Amino acid sequence: MENRRYKKFLQEQEQVDRLIKQGFHSIEIADWLIHMTLEAMREGFKNEFPEASNEELTEMMRKHINFYKKMKQHRRNRVYG
Repeated sequence: MENRRYKKFLQEQEQVDRLIKQGFHSIEIADWLIHMTLEAMREGFKNEFPEASNEELTEMMRKHINFYKKMKQHRRNRVYG
């Protein structure tokens, strides 16, 4: 499993390097990746909740992101002894 993740990371790094060589700035690439991630998340919620309004979808996304932020913080604050 770890080997597959590492290979995927290397492929993504190669893609970013290609985009930089084509003249894209790393901030433009990051902006595009964030935008596409949020659009994919919105689309996923829209598929799961087709009757939801845009405001409701935005609130669902916000809750989802905050939940994972809290999960990440808890992992960072964990003390291993």
